[in-house]
Amino acid sequence: MIGSAINITMSNFLIFNIFLIVAIAIGIIISTPVKLWLLKIWRKILLLKKYWIIVFTFITISFGGYYYIFQKFQLNDLSNAISIYNNILTLLFACIVGYFAFLQLQEGKISRLENEGEVYPQNYSYVRALQTYSELYSIVPNNHTYITNSLELQLILEKNDEFDKLFQELMKNCLEKEEKLIYYYLLVLKHFFTLHMGEYESSIKQYLEFAKKENITSINWNFNHVMNSPLFLGMKQDRKDEFMKFVNYARNQHLGNSKDEFEKEYLT
Repeated sequence: MIGSAINITMSNFLIFNIFLIVAIAIGIIISTPVKLWLLKIWRKILLLKKYWIIVFTFITISFGGYYYIFQKFQLNDLSNAISIYNNILTLLFACIVGYFAFLQLQEGKISRLENEGEVYPQNYSYVRALQTYSELYSIVPNNHTYITNSLELQLILEKNDEFDKLFQELMKNCLEKEEKLIYYYLLVLKHFFTLHMGEYESSIKQYLEFAKKENITSINWNFNHVMNSPLFLGMKQDRKDEFMKFVNYARNQHLGNSKDEFEKEYLT
C-alpha cells in the first residue's frame, strides 16, 4: 500500500513533465517563425533549466521526507503519515507548476510581442509598433533593445515629450560601448527631426568622438524604419542627403576619402 502510494505520486509527476515538455515543443513550433526557432528554443532551455533545478531540489527533499517518515513512525501510523505527506507534496508541487506556468505564459507573450514589434514597422504601422515596444518595456524595464526601439519610434511619431522622459532612463541601461553608441545616435536623430542644426552638428561630433575613442567602426542598427517613415520622407532633399551622410558613416559604408572628409567636417 505504501509503495503503491509512492508509485502513484511519482507516476503523476513523470506524466505531467512529459506533457509539459511536449506542450512547450509544440508551442515553439506553432508560434515561432523558422528563423527565430533557435533563439526561442534557447530561451525555453533556460526556463526549463531553472525548472529542473527546482524540481531536482524538490525531489531530493521529498525523498528525505519519506526517509524521515519511515524512520520515525510506527507501522500502524505509517500509512496515514505517508498519505498526509503525499498531500503536502502535491500542494507544493502544484505551486511550483503554477509558478512556471506563469513564467511560460509571460515568455510566450514576450515572444509574440517581439515578433509584432519587428513586423509592424515593416508595414509602416509605427503607432502599433510603439505600443508593442512600450508593453515590452513595461514587462522588462531594463531591456536596452525595448527602450531604444521605443525611443526611435517616439521620434518618428514626433512624441518628443515622451522621448525626453524615456531618454533619461536609457543611459542607466547602457552597459556596453555599442549600447552607448546607440544613445548618441538617438541624440543625433532627435536634433535632426526637430531641425535644431546647432545641436544636430554637436550631437554628430559627440557620436564621432565616442566611436573613435572606443574604436567602433559601425553601429548595429537598422535605419530603414527611420528612412521609410513619413516624417523623414517629407523632409527637404538636402536635409535627407545630410542625414544619409551620417547613416553611411555609421554603417561604415563610406567609399574612398568620404569617411575622412565627414570626420573632418564635424571634428575640426
